[in-house]
Amino acid sequence: MSKIGKIEEIRLFSVKYFYINDIMHNNKIIIVLLLVNLAHAVSTVAVLEIISSGEAKLKISEYRHLTDELRTQAREVLPQNDYTVLTRDNILQLLPPDSEEAECLAESCAVDIGRAIGAEYVSQGFVGEFGKMLTLTVELYESMSGNLLGSFVTESNDIMNLLMTVREKAPNLYARILKGASGKSAPANTPSPQPVAPVSVPAVVGTNVVAKIVTEPAGAVLEVNGIPYQNCQKTPCNISLYENRFKLSAMLNEYKTVDTNLVITMPNQTVTIKLNPKTYSVNFASEPSGVSLNFNGQPNNGCRQTPCSMEFIKGNVKVSASLDLYESKDTTISVTGSNQRVNLKLKPKTYSVSFASEPSGVSLNFNGQPNNSCRQTPCSMEFIKGNVKVSASLDLYESKDTTISVTGNNQRVNLKLNPAFGVLEEQSYSYNNNLQNNLSPQVGTWLEKGISYGFWGGIALDVLGTAAIITAITKNQDMVNMHKKYRSLDNGASEPDFTKAWEKVDDAKTSRNVFYVLGGAFLAAGIGVHIWF
Repeated sequence: MSKIGKIEEIRLFSVKYFYINDIMHNNKIIIVLLLVNLAHAVSTVAVLEIISSGEAKLKISEYRHLTDELRTQAREVLPQNDYTVLTRDNILQLLPPDSEEAECLAESCAVDIGRAIGAEYVSQGFVGEFGKMLTLTVELYESMSGNLLGSFVTESNDIMNLLMTVREKAPNLYARILKGASGKSAPANTPSPQPVAPVSVPAVVGTNVVAKIVTEPAGAVLEVNGIPYQNCQKTPCNISLYENRFKLSAMLNEYKTVDTNLVITMPNQTVTIKLNPKTYSVNFASEPSGVSLNFNGQPNNGCRQTPCSMEFIKGNVKVSASLDLYESKDTTISVTGSNQRVNLKLKPKTYSVSFASEPSGVSLNFNGQPNNSCRQTPCSMEFIKGNVKVSASLDLYESKDTTISVTGNNQRVNLKLNPAFGVLEEQSYSYNNNLQNNLSPQVGTWLEKGISYGFWGGIALDVLGTAAIITAITKNQDMVNMHKKYRSLDNGASEPDFTKAWEKVDDAKTSRNVFYVLGGAFLAAGIGVHIWF
């Protein structure tokens, strides 16, 4: 990378993450703070930003995280009463507005920067490449003398192990400041320095902390402390770290990410992480509403009746819908994403009703409308539960309107129509009058022709015919009387009583017709005899 490129990298880093207000004003504040520190014999340590020394390309946030870890290690090692570790804000506020010292920073002259900002100690790191590996170099200087107090270099396949190395080696690096301070002579006219208390440098866990990570199901990718762990493409796998406490994240497509804080307590410890599938919301509605739902044969308290919503993993779900007086419905839905909508339309249940009539062949209407599936008896018809108005009609019979209540399947309805007897009586009266008017002149003619050879034979036929006609008239009257009795039966009478009364009417009608036929035949024969002879 060119000199100008390095300068721009530093400037862009500063602009992206920090807002530098009135530089001169802040410089005054920092100078005052430094004077106060000097008055209290407090040393200042500047940890400069880690930058790229070659073609290594890390994210700005990754450079920043490595630098923050260096500062954290410096604060933990150095006693706070004797040392002040400058923050990133302090250092950036002290950067001059011109490019000279920024260029110096790009040229790695950390000592000059330390002197310029009044820091007794300054450190800086560089990330580079060696073959296919990342390298990290961190150096610590005493600003006034320019002496290199210490450094460390590390290589790694990924940035995660660079971070682990910083945590491992930085404490020992900054502890060198304490060793250097203990060897200095006290300045003139100043009190003799008090013995420095022993500094407790955090113990570093072995450099090969290995754990086996298993996920259920397998195939997850891992992040350690928020950084992808590149040495594990898919679980199960082993991870090798420089510390035994860390944050582990497991991620798998169509499963929820699991974040957990782990503590490795034994070598080659196995950690099992159970992943839960991602779920997607499905909203259910129905026509009509209030339908009861089952999912894959089981009810669910979260979505028992429509409208409601339910969470599912991706895939097919069998949904069963039911409601009183409606046909149940089974369907399979495919869950492909969130906020799906499913509308279930249920059909009302229907029940079969069979219709018969006396006599048969009666025309039917239902609620004022004919239906092609049941136009004449006998027939059957499907209805929903409730009341249905039925109209029945047939020539020469009185029409009948009735209302039936449909309560279940296979109901039977028998419609009995009454003959229209006003018409029959009128036809019978007209026939009798005509017969009597025609019969009397004919009998007179027969008497006047007594001289014929067949006189007595004709008279006999006439007598038989007349007797038959009179009998037919009597039977007709009997039929009328019996029909009146039939019509006068109480509605509470049993069906056999109605049937028996109707049979009497029918028998009288049949006898009447037979005698009418016989009488007519005899009279016709007698007339024929008289005419012939």
